[in-house]
Amino acid sequence: MQSFKHALVTSAALLTVSLYGGQVLASEPWQGLYGGASGGIGSFNGRTIDWSTNLIDQPDGDLIQRGFAGVFGAQAGYNYQLGGIVIGVEGDASWTGFSEQKPTDGGDHYVKANMDWLATVRGRLGVANDRAMAYVTGGLALAGVEHCANDEVPCSNDNDENIAWSGTQPGLVAGAGVEARLSSRWSFKSEYLYLVTADKNIVYGTNNNHDVDFGFDAHIFRVGLNYHLGGLPAGDDSGLSAGGTWQGLYGGISGGIGSFNGRALDWHRNALDDPDGNIDVRGFAGVFGAQAGYNHQVGGVVYGFEADVSWTGFSEGRVFLDGDRLDTYVKANMDWLATARGRLGVANERAVAYVTGGLALAGVEHCANADYEFPCSIDDVNDIAWSGTRPGLVAGAGVEARLSDRWSFKSEYLYLVTADKNIVYNTTENDDIDFGFDAHIFRVGLNYHLGGLPVGGGSDIPSGGPWHGLYAGVSGGIGAFNGRAMDWSWNAFIAPSGDNDLHGFAGLAGLQIGYNHQLGGFVFGLEADGNWTGFREEKTYNSGGYYVKANMDWLATIRARLGLAHGRAMAYVTGGLALAGVEHCANRDAPCSIDNDRNIAWSGTQPGLVVGAGVEAQLSDRWSFKSEYLYLVIADKNIVYDTSLNQDIDFGFDAHIFRVGLNYKLN
Repeated sequence: MQSFKHALVTSAALLTVSLYGGQVLASEPWQGLYGGASGGIGSFNGRTIDWSTNLIDQPDGDLIQRGFAGVFGAQAGYNYQLGGIVIGVEGDASWTGFSEQKPTDGGDHYVKANMDWLATVRGRLGVANDRAMAYVTGGLALAGVEHCANDEVPCSNDNDENIAWSGTQPGLVAGAGVEARLSSRWSFKSEYLYLVTADKNIVYGTNNNHDVDFGFDAHIFRVGLNYHLGGLPAGDDSGLSAGGTWQGLYGGISGGIGSFNGRALDWHRNALDDPDGNIDVRGFAGVFGAQAGYNHQVGGVVYGFEADVSWTGFSEGRVFLDGDRLDTYVKANMDWLATARGRLGVANERAVAYVTGGLALAGVEHCANADYEFPCSIDDVNDIAWSGTRPGLVAGAGVEARLSDRWSFKSEYLYLVTADKNIVYNTTENDDIDFGFDAHIFRVGLNYHLGGLPVGGGSDIPSGGPWHGLYAGVSGGIGAFNGRAMDWSWNAFIAPSGDNDLHGFAGLAGLQIGYNHQLGGFVFGLEADGNWTGFREEKTYNSGGYYVKANMDWLATIRARLGLAHGRAMAYVTGGLALAGVEHCANRDAPCSIDNDRNIAWSGTQPGLVVGAGVEAQLSDRWSFKSEYLYLVIADKNIVYDTSLNQDIDFGFDAHIFRVGLNYKLN
């Protein structure tokens, strides 16, 4: 899953805390105009899918150009403050600098993806006190992009023989951030954004109706400096003294679950012939390890550094077919993961919420061969295999809460992507393959603070509070969905490949009910919801000879929530189980129908996992408003469509969902 793929993304409102012990200023210190500069790094995916596999024959018609690039720009916005709630709009324009290209099949085929600039207009909803504000954000995007796919190196959109497009594409963007006061005029922000652009369809063979789709998605982590024209909190800057309750050394243990994706891309499709040269080996695994770090506190702002080492336990392998025979084997393992990350948070005496990002190292093993006999081995010279340590990037967010004067509990989300490892397995023909990893990790941990945390007995953490009790409400929003279909034997739909992703947007509307238990500033809860999703995507290609469809009619989740509450606002992380009503179809007969025995189709309910974060604000003594991000992944459904030859297909879903809701508190 792409990620978060995908991500947030889930940094989302892990960041959103109204954390400080002090009261929110009545003078509305965050209100007014501001402007500034920002910069960071992005993990970009330039997508190219040739539906008729007429142009991009190898490794297949579906190519993703992955890479990292810097992001630098400027932003301006306006905040309107109501007590501790901040509602605003922000616009920004950035140079991105992403450019990736790859010749394939000995240089006979060429693919390129560039993003020169990015602009967004986003709403912001945050909770604030006199020194810090945390927020969720989402809105529209425009990107200046260039795509090219052809039989000529280099590719140029100035050549009429090339299938190329250069221009501006719309998209959606969502994320979260935290902003902290540095002085009466200046503030510093740290922000995560997930971007997806609409696909651009180009018909390059009008006689045969050959067409190609170009698109982009990206995970962006950036920091920025803002100047506030009307000034920020007018308090005494001497209150921003160094040192505080969170300052000092700490160490602890952590554990959780990760959704991993091991990538193998054979650029010449000489080793991985079927279903195509592009294989993603997906799966879940536990993550367990230890961490150590140091925090430096200035007022309510915490700057820190943390390093951790974890055993991951991810191991997935797959045998698939070439026509009617067992042919190829692909394996991806991640044995361990280590990260070194900076942390920036806002804190009070009981909790700190933070964003985090830095470098990663992973112990990985990849194997791809034409010998289906298990297992694939890096010790076999006939196998295309590699085992070693790969660098990468990691970004995310979390919340940490005091349990006693020495112990604290944290809940954290991380998005990981490793650099690709290129292996040339045929020096004569220059045949090569790329191996890589990305992952979404959700974990909890226990830390011991050597210098101690805020002093206080359990008696100052009373049970009950304004968030305590039953509630119910309505919600709605938008989701970026991805319906996956992987035909492992490449027999049902051979063009563009056995691997098809159907991307699209859809609305969501539904109901939720839940219960909160409040202990001081901590809120523990359980929430269930049911939603109509309305996602429907289908595609015919190769002059209508092949057809793929993916629908999600409804979605239900049951999730635990852990939040930090301050007065009229609460920020929380959430995660749990999901059920989705889905329909998939893949055949050579359009339209596809689950009622036709000749079609390879399935309709039913599939389980999955969901994780995310949000912020909820009280509007009155009964009503509250929430803004929430969720990342959803649905388990694959395997269908054997030819039992005599054991030919099978996997159907699945993942989605990024951003929604708002209104809750009524029953008591």
